Amino acid sequence: MTSTSSDPTVSDDSLWTPLTVGRMHLNHRLAMAPMTRNRAHVDGTRTGRPLAAPESP
Repeated sequence: MTSTSSDPTVSDDSLWTPLTVGRMHLNHRLAMAPMTRNRAHVDGTRTGRPLAAPESP
């Protein structure tokens, strides 16, 4: 696979290699940030915050 990075030392293949970060072992190096935040309590129950964005006036 060819690299799409401007850095010739980084290859796309490195995205699929395992990585250990602290105590967490990742099978690959792709990650996705959470798409919501502060919508549930620690026990998983829903907070009172709205799930959808408020309507525009």
